[in-house]
Amino acid sequence: MPLPIGGLTVPDAIEAWAGRYLDAAVRGVRSPEVADKIALHLARFRDHFHAAHGHDRLSAVIQREVVAWRNHLTADPAAGGLGLAPATVNTHLASLSGFTTWVCTHDPAALPHGNPCAKVGDLPLPPLEPRALNPGQVRTLKNVLDRLPRFHQHKGRRRSGAGELHGHARPLRDRAIVHTLLGTGLRREDLVNLDLDQIVPNTPEALRAAKKAKISGVRGKGRTSRTVFLGADGRTRPVRLSRARAPG
Repeated sequence: MPLPIGGLTVPDAIEAWAGRYLDAAVRGVRSPEVADKIALHLARFRDHFHAAHGHDRLSAVIQREVVAWRNHLTADPAAGGLGLAPATVNTHLASLSGFTTWVCTHDPAALPHGNPCAKVGDLPLPPLEPRALNPGQVRTLKNVLDRLPRFHQHKGRRRSGAGELHGHARPLRDRAIVHTLLGTGLRREDLVNLDLDQIVPNTPEALRAAKKAKISGVRGKGRTSRTVFLGADGRTRPVRLSRARAPG
């Protein structure tokens, strides 16, 4: 439970106020791992401020000091910084902002210049780097898919020659799913919402003979709908899947 706030006298020091904040609003409220990280972030700010000014008076903290600390966190270690990633720096800023907001709420006079984190923005995150399989990895994956039924066969002596599959095995389905993903670039959710009736043509014989095949009415983000085309592997694998699912 958070500790009571009133009736306590705290020195004008970042370290003292940080300790009060951690005891009252963090420890026992947040997980131990999160509490330790917040304590580390506040200690880093205190050390940076003390190194710059020779004291850690909380009343002297203004917005410029927070921006300077943010720059210190991102600066190259060769230049005296910590070289942290933007996401990590933003986590540090969030910890400091939570602390200063708490102080302003419980004792506005402790920060006479207002909340120093109020208009300090987060660092922009770099764009996500696309990750894809290279041609060799795609070839290896397809080779594994071609051997997939064997991996699901019974291994015991009594059934080793019969070629029976485990009851839970669905190698044709799994192979069709992966080939469709590789050939169309569909998202997992797009694929989950598909039905065999959306494949045009949708009979095994016509699909095998067709030079072009498509999946119509693919539902995507924002209630959008589009048509995607199947390559050679994408045409033959759904054929085998539809044969396996055909009645009789």
